[in-house]
Amino acid sequence: MKRVLALLFILSTGSVFGENIILAVVNNSVITSNFLEPFLFNSKSKESKVDIINQRINIILQLQKAKELNIEASLNDVNLALLEISKSNNIH
Repeated sequence: MKRVLALLFILSTGSVFGENIILAVVNNSVITSNFLEPFLFNSKSKESKVDIINQRINIILQLQKAKELNIEASLNDVNLALLEISKSNNIH
């Protein structure tokens, strides 16, 4: 339902981002147009804009679930993940 509301809202507003508009509310977290504007700026199609909003919704839901389950990443976990990312992108 939240995704449908975000989709309807983004489709109805077009490219008007002069004000900080609420695009979606995920539980108690708000996604605003000002926050997503840098990500949406280069998006040409409405589908890609909806995908960006859906990605942000998924991130918020994952972070909320991790917090609910008391899952925290240690500094070592973060460093290992960054090392894997750099290896997969051939960054040394």
